[in-house]
Amino acid sequence: MEPLSVMKLLLSKYSPDAVVILNTSDDALRKRWGSRGYGDPQLRYVRLQRMVLMSMINNGVIINTDGLSVVDEVRLIMAKVIGDHVSS
Repeated sequence: MEPLSVMKLLLSKYSPDAVVILNTSDDALRKRWGSRGYGDPQLRYVRLQRMVLMSMINNGVIINTDGLSVVDEVRLIMAKVIGDHVSS
């Protein structure tokens, strides 16, 4: 079974309480990949993932991670998810 089919099946069977999508610009990805010593960046693959995920997720939190540290990302996720959950 293809991964996309598995994701669609799981999303139709189990509705998640929260979906968080961490997104960043292509330039930030190139910089991260370069600093980590990865080979040829697969931007086409990443762009396809973005398109598919954005079309599958209706009620999700999309967080732009450009220039954020891991600690800042975790804080932002917690504020978005817990903040949205508490206010509901």
